[in-house]
Order: sequence, then structure tokens, then C-alpha cells
Amino acid sequence: GDAVPSGVDPMIAVSAHDVLERALDNLYGSDIAQDVDLVTTKNGREVRRHQLTLLRKKIGGRSHTLFDYRLNNEFYGLRSLRIERSEGVYDRFLYLPEFKRVRRFSGSQRADLVLGTNLHFEDLEVRTPASFAIVGRSVAEYEGVRMHRLEVEPRHELDYDWADVLIDPETYAIRRIRYLREGDPEPLRILTAPADEMVPFTDRILPSHWIIEEGGTDVRTDVYFRRIRTDPDVKDGLFSARTLEATPDLPAFEAR
Repeated sequence: GDAVPSGVDPMIAVSAHDVLERALDNLYGSDIAQDVDLVTTKNGREVRRHQLTLLRKKIGGRSHTLFDYRLNNEFYGLRSLRIERSEGVYDRFLYLPEFKRVRRFSGSQRADLVLGTNLHFEDLEVRTPASFAIVGRSVAEYEGVRMHRLEVEPRHELDYDWADVLIDPETYAIRRIRYLREGDPEPLRILTAPADEMVPFTDRILPSHWIIEEGGTDVRTDVYFRRIRTDPDVKDGLFSARTLEATPDLPAFEAR
């Protein structure tokens, strides 16, 4: 590439848009199948646990995400299908096993939480640079490494006004996100991806563990991603309300 002018920080020489694009493509740029374990604690005591299978695929340029709750508790058999209709707007289908029926919801995602945790569906669904306006960029040291730091605002109404994002300059892995409200120095929540729990693939590096801490509280959700498979062979027909009602076992995937 072109030489960086003398005196210009090589990290700043990379445009903020390119940094954000590469970071989001690293995290969301492939179809995926994975098991997800969620453990929410308060004051160190477990208060909620979920196990679910997550399938995500782009079909016709739109993101389709299927969640299947697997833990044998009151949510067992619950399924959620979310289909992107336009940027930030989703059609949502929820299968309620108790009633053996599917309910449909439409609209922007706002602040949809995975049941009883502080993990947002937004964190698991595809986000692109079009999802955000970049309002600031700098370099910040984090765990002894100089990181890209971007300040971004969501283009659709969510529960936060802006986010402070740290991105590894070598892998473009998102290492930490602080979600904030305007005028409030205390983050709503902080999402951290430990460096030593990243999983390398041929064309990307993905987290196997997220820590989500709720600002000003002792509430924390640990999100463990297991049996991760990128670009699995998933049939398009799986992502339909009809499939939710049929409730067959989801296909097994060879995964790591």
C-alpha cells in the first residue's frame, strides 16, 4: 500500500470506516452454527442459565438467525427466528411449545434481551457499518496492546446512545464494547472478549467467551460459544415459521 507520511501514526492512517468494516466482517461476515451457553450471576451467585443452538445465514442478502433453547427448564423447546427486513428492522417469529403455535412480531429490535440475561439479540445478529455512525476515533492501550478505539452511534433506536469499541489492530477482533447513554459516565453494560479465548479460523478469529457486565451492578452474564462452525451447510428452508412449528431436531454439524 501507500507509504504512511512521516509523523502519522500508522493506526490512524487506516480510515475509521475501514477499521469498523473489517471488525464487523470478522465477527459477522460468515454464516455460522454454534452452541451457546449463558450463565448469569448476581453477586457471584448463579441466577439464570440457558443453553441454545444458534444458526445464522444470509439468504438473499438478508440475515436470518434461528435460536433453539435446549436446556431442560421452563424455556425448553422455545424457538426464535429473526429475519432482517431492512437495516435494523426485523420480522420476529417466536414458537411457544406450551401452546404449539408461532407468534409474529415486526419492527426495530430496540433492546431485545435473551431471556433473563443481559445479552442482547443485537450482539448475535449481523451488524454492518451501515448500522452505525462513527463519531470519534483514537488509539487506546488495552491489556498492554495499542487498540483502535471507535466511538459509534446506532442509526436505529436502541437502549444506548453510543458505544466505545476497542478493536485489535492485527486481527480486527472486537475486544471490548462499552455501551453508554448520553451524559451518563457509567456504562449501561460492558462486553469483553478475552484475548486468550479467541478461536482462529482460516479467514477470521472468533470469540469463544464473552463477559457482559451490567453497569453499576454485580450482574454479569458469561456467554460461552461452543462447537463453532463457520459457513455450515444449512438449508434455506430451515429459516421459516413452518420449521419452528414442526419442531424437528436441528441438524447436527461437525464443529470445533
